[in-house]
Amino acid sequence: MKVISKISELLERDKVQRICYLIALFIWLLPWSIGDFSFYNTHSSFGIKYIWLVSIPAILLTIQIILNKTIIWATIFGLFFMYSVFSIYSILTDIIERSGNHVKAISWSFFEICLLIVYFFCLFLINLIIYKLKPKKISCISQKSITFALWIDLTSI
Repeated sequence: MKVISKISELLERDKVQRICYLIALFIWLLPWSIGDFSFYNTHSSFGIKYIWLVSIPAILLTIQIILNKTIIWATIFGLFFMYSVFSIYSILTDIIERSGNHVKAISWSFFEICLLIVYFFCLFLINLIIYKLKPKKISCISQKSITFALWIDLTSI
């Protein structure tokens, strides 16, 4: 339990949160930057161009790295949570539909079952990490002191 509380304390720090979002941005852009870029103009199964599916999360992560605001965190958390629910729903619906149909029957190997468990665990872990990355609100007193300090710096120039 001490390890979990230490990790929670670490994730509450502003600089650590920004570094985590930077790592997430690199992880998000890495698979999209490999290979041919011609597919960006094609449409996904949702009818949305891939360029928008790549750039909207990248823009949100970049803004969160710069500002680290609760509203952007809520948007990122909401989008990833909806993706997780949709993904789990789609997979479980497909499994249930195929279980009664002998034409499209599923033959599961041990590796495929382990892969599915790892996928669900990764979704849970990423949701938990994003939840723990919620930025702390700055109290009114410290926010006023920061504003006053910036005003003094600007007037001294």
